[in-house]
Amino acid sequence: MDRATIEKRLAMLKPLCVGREINDKLLADVTSLLLYPETPVVEAVVSSNVDQVGYDLNSQSLTVIFKGGARYRYLAVGPSMAMSFMAAESKGKALQEVKAHYTCVKD
Repeated sequence: MDRATIEKRLAMLKPLCVGREINDKLLADVTSLLLYPETPVVEAVVSSNVDQVGYDLNSQSLTVIFKGGARYRYLAVGPSMAMSFMAAESKGKALQEVKAHYTCVKD
């Protein structure tokens, strides 16, 4: 990977860290996005309805997998919005914000 590519990816990832406590999980996510952008970050979440969320930096798509197995992908979601959603205490409230602003595709 060349220096220009690394710098571009770092610039995209910088907003993800603003105002967030730097911990091992955040560092692992940022490192993963930087080194392996083709592999989405997917994680289980604590929610009554949402089971997992994932984010693909290359396609800028946010994937939401519900407890019943339904899978939706929200398109053109920037990294800061994706990380805000993933960090939200209430995934249901955060999802309403995502639904209001982004195109959705059922997978």
